[in-house]
Amino acid sequence: MTSILKAIWGLLFRLFPCPTKVGLRRIGEPGPDSPVLITCNFDLTVKRLKRVLKGLDVWLLVAESKGVNVWCAAGGEEFNTHSVVSVVKTSGIEDKITHRTLVLPPLGAPGINADEVRSQTGWKVRWGPVYADDIPRYLTDNYKKNEGMKRARYDLSERLDTGLGSMFPIYLTGAMGFLIFGRNLLTEYLVAGALAFIVFMSLCSWIPGQRGITKAFFVDAVLV
Repeated sequence: MTSILKAIWGLLFRLFPCPTKVGLRRIGEPGPDSPVLITCNFDLTVKRLKRVLKGLDVWLLVAESKGVNVWCAAGGEEFNTHSVVSVVKTSGIEDKITHRTLVLPPLGAPGINADEVRSQTGWKVRWGPVYADDIPRYLTDNYKKNEGMKRARYDLSERLDTGLGSMFPIYLTGAMGFLIFGRNLLTEYLVAGALAFIVFMSLCSWIPGQRGITKAFFVDAVLV
């Protein structure tokens, strides 16, 4: 039950931390030559990564990020060089494998100095694919990335996914307000809010502005 609640929290309330335990995870039956991947300790990220890696034999190191996803935590300096060095040194992974290569998520690069990781741990750093779905192919192709694995696409499904996690708390707050002060308009709010979200995220790429908040203000100005 706790796991289900954390999954729902991580999906709908991504603005807030949702931590999971830091340390070493076994995926499949990894041995001394198996790959070693590192990710953050955001519960939803770890769950999705484990699902993608199902059927492979991999060591997964979950590093401290204060329960925040890789991209945001790296930008906020919560998923950083110290996080990586710390989990390598405290997890016991060095006693389980023969190689010294780490595969890190490239969206974590803003917070991680690969040269410093190597200097402090003796481990070589490889930057894996942007998307977790590409990791199995990347590993089976001996750590080779094609151009598609190096680029963030941010298509409609991804916009809806990230937008849902960041905007649902606002949507819920509005619903609570209507429930208390204007219950007769609650249904209209729920329908209109859901449609506005879908339309906004669908057209987001074509709305002027570089930031989501700027785009939202533009749409608001047009509608008003």
